Amino acid sequence: MIAETIDPIGTTFCNGAVDAWGVNALDEAGFEGTTHGLFSRISQLSSLGFMATALMGAYVGGVDIAWPWLLGAAGFLLSALAGTLLHERSRDAAGQGHRAMRAAVHAKIGSGLRQGFGIRSIRLLSLAEAITLGVMAPYWLQWPLLFKDGYGTGVWVVGWVFCVLGLGKMLGAEAAARILTLTSARPRLLSGLTIGTGLTLLGAGFLAGRPNQALVLLFLMNAFQGAREPLALAWFNEEVAADARATMLSFRGMVATAGGAIGLLLGGYVTDLWGIPFAWKVAGALCFLTVPCYLALNRRSKFTSAV
Repeated sequence: MIAETIDPIGTTFCNGAVDAWGVNALDEAGFEGTTHGLFSRISQLSSLGFMATALMGAYVGGVDIAWPWLLGAAGFLLSALAGTLLHERSRDAAGQGHRAMRAAVHAKIGSGLRQGFGIRSIRLLSLAEAITLGVMAPYWLQWPLLFKDGYGTGVWVVGWVFCVLGLGKMLGAEAAARILTLTSARPRLLSGLTIGTGLTLLGAGFLAGRPNQALVLLFLMNAFQGAREPLALAWFNEEVAADARATMLSFRGMVATAGGAIGLLLGGYVTDLWGIPFAWKVAGALCFLTVPCYLALNRRSKFTSAV
């Protein structure tokens, strides 16, 4: 329980900062263009890494279930080392005392919360992510159990199923990188991808007793998600100023994490009462709640194209 508590704290600290770091570096390099292609490539590389480590963890876990945790901890340490080596500390930060730094952090947090809740586009896009994570968080814990029991094999099958789902997400991200669209059409596009996600998860709930058919639907669901995520993240980045990007992305992560925590509690309760298939049907239907968030931001804007 302590380890599971430390993990989301660290993830929340770094999620907005890392994304903002990359986008700000592009701005400083003079990059001009849309960023959803960049986020698509990042998603593909992440999915490829997840697929490789999922296979490794599945087979290692078949020997001793504790070893994948140790491998995961080693991976986090390597990430911390890489971030430390790449980080360039600003002179302003280096010259501040601990008291001044604490005051600056408190002021930044207060300003971030006011901006996050005060700006309509930030509020609605963050709410959409909260609903999405609240719907998907229980599913991420449930599908390994369902497929392991459905196929009646060892832990190793979870790694191969993860690779199939990861491939779907990679293909969706590739499609997002090649999309040529108007920013005014983005709300409708994200709404359509969200509806596709909900319908495929709903269908997987009905076919949960047939693992092969359910896997096909979940493959499609991950493709929809893989296309939606870079587009949504790029849209969010375009709504915030560069100097507030890290704070606003952290706000988005905080709201999404809160949604995920609520979803895990409710999803676990529903699963205990009626089982995983019914929980997926409910989750698929709840996906549609994000559509009004996107459509409420529908407006005309400039023409954008894929990187």
